[in-house]
Amino acid sequence: MAAIDAGASAVMTGHLSVPGLGEAAGVSATLSRRILTEVLREELAFDGIVVTDALDMGGVQGDGPPGEAAVRALAAGADLLLMPPKPRETRAALVEAVRTGRVSMARLDSAVAKILGAKERMGLLGSAGPGGGGLGGRGARAPAPAVDLDQHVELARSIAARGVTLVRDRAGAVPLAAGASVALLTLLDEDSEAGDHLPAELRRRGVDVSWHRLHPGSGRARIAAAVTAAEAADVVVAAMHVRVRSYSGEIGLPPEFAGIAELVSGADRAIGVSFGNPYLIEQLPQVPAYICAYNDGRFTEQLVGELLAGSAAALGRLPITIPGVAEVGDGLGLYPGRQLGVAAPADEGFLDHLRPAVLALLERAVADRVFPGAVAMVVRRGNVVLHEAVGRETYGDRAPRMARSSLFDLASLTKVCATGPVVLRLVARGALSLDQPVSELLPEFDVPGAGAVTIRHLMTHSSGLPASARFFESVRGREEIVAAAASTPLASAPGERELYSDLGMILLMACAERASGVSFDELVAEEVTGPLAMTGARFAAPGSPLKAVPTELCRWRRRMLRGEVHDENAFAMGGVSGHAGLFGTAEDVAKLGAAFLGGGRGWLPAPLARAATRRAGLVDGSSRALCWDVHEPGGHGGSFLSPGAFGHTGFTGTAIWCDPRTDICLVLLTNRVHPTRDGRGIRGVRAAFADTVIGALAR
Repeated sequence: MAAIDAGASAVMTGHLSVPGLGEAAGVSATLSRRILTEVLREELAFDGIVVTDALDMGGVQGDGPPGEAAVRALAAGADLLLMPPKPRETRAALVEAVRTGRVSMARLDSAVAKILGAKERMGLLGSAGPGGGGLGGRGARAPAPAVDLDQHVELARSIAARGVTLVRDRAGAVPLAAGASVALLTLLDEDSEAGDHLPAELRRRGVDVSWHRLHPGSGRARIAAAVTAAEAADVVVAAMHVRVRSYSGEIGLPPEFAGIAELVSGADRAIGVSFGNPYLIEQLPQVPAYICAYNDGRFTEQLVGELLAGSAAALGRLPITIPGVAEVGDGLGLYPGRQLGVAAPADEGFLDHLRPAVLALLERAVADRVFPGAVAMVVRRGNVVLHEAVGRETYGDRAPRMARSSLFDLASLTKVCATGPVVLRLVARGALSLDQPVSELLPEFDVPGAGAVTIRHLMTHSSGLPASARFFESVRGREEIVAAAASTPLASAPGERELYSDLGMILLMACAERASGVSFDELVAEEVTGPLAMTGARFAAPGSPLKAVPTELCRWRRRMLRGEVHDENAFAMGGVSGHAGLFGTAEDVAKLGAAFLGGGRGWLPAPLARAATRRAGLVDGSSRALCWDVHEPGGHGGSFLSPGAFGHTGFTGTAIWCDPRTDICLVLLTNRVHPTRDGRGIRGVRAAFADTVIGALAR
């Protein structure tokens, strides 16, 4: 009563039995004339619009013919009939009810007049209307703006784009291979016109599609023909339009599609797409790829078509857990193209304080002399939302200011920005195998136990090789230091324990060279920095220092290092090594991280890119993936990164962390070893940087 007195313009009915209001037990309020007319209209004097709850719900469907619930609701006093399951049949039933006198023309006229009056007051009938009250006629309301404007369409597309979730893609089926023939099976839980936009979008983008729309009443012959077409196609896509209906008793594919479900689940190249119930994968347990789209609106279907055709990204994350399949927040990022975009922080879900909070943190670190300067970059969903430089290249008021384009000695980020990616590219081409013995490529690696060491052991720091050795003090030259590393005795048996080893990365570099026949610096340019447009990334040639920020006053070389590699062994190897030596900008590093977050971005096969960033599990308790490290709370990545975040740090003060769940890449480059390596505080700054960024996400 208070809501009506306050001017409520509409009331929605509930599909509830309320015998206390004088209706018989078991009769839904939505279908009760006693409740909607005698109580609501007459006793409570409500003169606005009565809107039903969804009429496709089990609480009002019963066993009657299509449209029966709508007829009873209109007769009871409802004006606006929401979501009847079969609109055409419902309309026909309403017309027949009025024609036969079951529903009076006056009742229909009253409902229509209320709806038209509301539209007129909202300015939806081609005029500004009388400018009176809202739907209930009380209180002034300005005419509504026009709908379906360009900005509305763009917003709808943006919402759809953020929702579509690539849950699984074991064989890299998404996007579709160029020239592949596709059997698209649109599976409807009832006969309807849903599903038209997906095949249209695929064909518009040049995909060879054989389309079959099926529903439970399609008959065995049509279903069998669709199965035959699917068996003959290169890829089968099952577009499943199955909604979750309360109290319907069913939430899965209709039993008529059992054979199709078995086919899709067992096919080598199959993609399941749910345009409703996300749990349908439980009926397709082995389907190689699975996409959750959640609804079958026009923009959602078009987005799925663009994703399959390779022209749109998969940005969504699961809002629920699918038992045995994926957890809340899971989703495989997939971006087309290899360039980073640019977006305002708010457009990618950050609060306004992101930039000032990051700047305050880094400026405080400069004031505390943790480092002279730094460059920070934050990328979300493939878009740069923050790129800032603070401080100067060296201490002193006259030193050059740090620039966003400043070039840094990346130190051990070389392992994840060069060495690991080169090996993965060679693995993708079949030139290397992760489980190939190292001694097959490097016969000189013949110390006791070496025969059991594999490429995977080197990449996960579980080979048994010692952490480091001061080769530079007695040996000079690449081949000499590789030979020295190969002749170093193992400190433990392969796979027995994790021991972070620069020696393993030196041998990994040599393996890549032997497998490809190409020098390592050329390999990095051809396989990594070139394809990913990491335009600043390079090794420093001997005698030709780069225009980079300075690092340390080196006691061994007796000079300030600027543009020549800081690591002594890498310097003794001519500046090129698998463990250190690469220089780059924050943008270069972020492009590499975004490529791994984005499912390889067409540079690495998506399954390999994702497998490379997950714990390898060779050593109990180890956080190592393939060259990458997996985040553990309290480490360099702070406390707020999600489980499964991966990253790496470098001795000179560099770091990258990538969080698949939030789809964020964090890069922080500093020269914290300037003027000496004795400084403290970089670990805390790295952790605080990550926590500041993740903490600025809107919840």
